[in-house]
Amino acid sequence: KAHRGAITARMLANLLGVAGVKHVITVDLHASQMQGFFKCPVDNLHAEPIIAKWIRRNVDNWREAVVVSKNAGGTKRVTSLADALKLNFGMVTTDRRRGTNMTASMIMNHLDGLDRQSALETSARNDMSPPHEDGVAGDARYKSTQ
Repeated sequence: KAHRGAITARMLANLLGVAGVKHVITVDLHASQMQGFFKCPVDNLHAEPIIAKWIRRNVDNWREAVVVSKNAGGTKRVTSLADALKLNFGMVTTDRRRGTNMTASMIMNHLDGLDRQSALETSARNDMSPPHEDGVAGDARYKSTQ
C-alpha cells in the first residue's frame, strides 16, 4: 500500500509530460523525491512562511497556541511551523484496531509555563465508544485555555 504514492506520482508525471507540460510548480510536495519523476523542471514552493506570517497577523494570542499534527505524517511540517513561530507542538494519534471503537491521544512537547491540566481542554465524542479513564475517545479536540 505504501508504494502506491510513488506509482501515482510517476503516473501523474508521465501524464503531464505526454500532455506537453514544460514546467511544474507544486506547493509543499509530500515527498521531495517525487520531483525526480518529472522530465521537466519542478519548483516546490513552501507555504510555511506565508502561514506563519498569516498566523502572526490574524490570530489573537497566537503566542499561546500549540501547533498540532493530525497524524505522524504531518509531524515534520508541524514542528517546522512551531519552530518558526517559537511555539509548542503536538501530535494526535488514533487507534482503530478495536473494531468500531476508536481511541485518540495527544503527544506534546514541553509546554513552557502552561499547566497540563488547564492547557488542554478535551472534547471527545464517539457514539460507538465511551470515553476512557483519561476522557479521550472518538474525535478529540485540544486547545490552549490560558
